[in-house]
Amino acid sequence: MERIVLFKGVRKKGKMWEVFLRGHRYNFTNKRKAEDFCRQVDTWLNDQFDQVNSTLVTVYGISRSMHKFQHVVTRCHVKNCIHRIEKAVDLTLQRSDWENWTTISFTKLAACTQLLMEAIELLQVTAQEKGYTIAKADLRTAHKMCQLMQADQKAFEVEAREYRRQKGQVFTLDNYAATA
Repeated sequence: MERIVLFKGVRKKGKMWEVFLRGHRYNFTNKRKAEDFCRQVDTWLNDQFDQVNSTLVTVYGISRSMHKFQHVVTRCHVKNCIHRIEKAVDLTLQRSDWENWTTISFTKLAACTQLLMEAIELLQVTAQEKGYTIAKADLRTAHKMCQLMQADQKAFEVEAREYRRQKGQVFTLDNYAATA
């Protein structure tokens, strides 16, 4: 899978180095810390999209195995969700280095996670109706994975808000601490 590399908007502003990400500025005392922060964000985004991809593969496999038992409307809705996720991931991979795509990458990640949840919930209804215990267990696992991804995205938001609230004192991302 291709890797996401966000636009590196590291700029010197006075004595501080500034990174503009998702509509917010993050200040660091030196360029190295700012670039390390950018690398950590890239790694985090790539890990999130890898999880989206692996969960999508699971959901697609379950969808195909239950294909003939699904109602036409459900089948079409699940296919549309899968197609929209694939399109969002492809666009993010192709355009991640564009300057304005730093914000959109996070939006696409949240949209992919939400679409996965939607597809899983539709498949869970069919699995429940037909009594497919193996599919139900796999769907529960995929649903839990989506919930964990959403929790991780919210944790990133909280860390970013905390950084801004403390006016650049501490930012942690996956056990990375950069003091500014």
